[in-house]
Amino acid sequence: MIALRNVTQTVGKGSRTKELLSGANFVFSDEHIGLIVDSTENAEVVLDLLSGIRRPQSGKIWRSGRVSWPIGRIAQYRADLTGKATLHFLASIYDLPFKRCEDLLFGLMDIENNYNKPLINWPRDLLLQFGYATALMPNFEIYIVDSSINTANEVFMEDWENIFREKITAKQLIYFSSAERYLEKYATRGVALIEGNFFMFEDLSTAFKAVGPINTNALGSIASGNEDDTNGTLGDFGI
Repeated sequence: MIALRNVTQTVGKGSRTKELLSGANFVFSDEHIGLIVDSTENAEVVLDLLSGIRRPQSGKIWRSGRVSWPIGRIAQYRADLTGKATLHFLASIYDLPFKRCEDLLFGLMDIENNYNKPLINWPRDLLLQFGYATALMPNFEIYIVDSSINTANEVFMEDWENIFREKITAKQLIYFSSAERYLEKYATRGVALIEGNFFMFEDLSTAFKAVGPINTNALGSIASGNEDDTNGTLGDFGI
């Protein structure tokens, strides 16, 4: 469960500042929820708040269990580390057997030619797969997903989705995507952010209609954040 009490958060700078959350009070219950926000950049801020990466400017947020980092962000790891070094880092942070992590990774991905190269040199689709695969390794009570989970490798996606569905059984899921077809795979109900507050809808289509068109252009968003304004260590979120 994630509960918000009187949470206020602004985004943007100068004349473009606006309230994203306006004294929001809401409880994300222990179910699989599709989150609908008016832009991908504003959704990033909301998910940072829910996961604990960012502190709200005012109000409180409670979490009843270990929360994942926002799964799906391509830049969640240091670009200068190799795949193997990154896996060692993840295993040490979450106290996981390294060999088990490595076996899962190689079972899902054709990674041998890139494993010992810095991530910055990896193809983009392989980076996406790596981020998705490593998200399966720790156990969380609450899973947060940012963006549509999809890669060009259909075999990887089928295998990954089968494992992910098992991982989130009886767990909480909050999944943001600008595309309803991705949310339909995992959620039936939707939570929409409208005029600074969250509202629950019994079906995803109605939630999408309530929000309207979603801006997926990063340059068009007014969201911005302070990288130093964290609520926990970077290691808590796999970054």
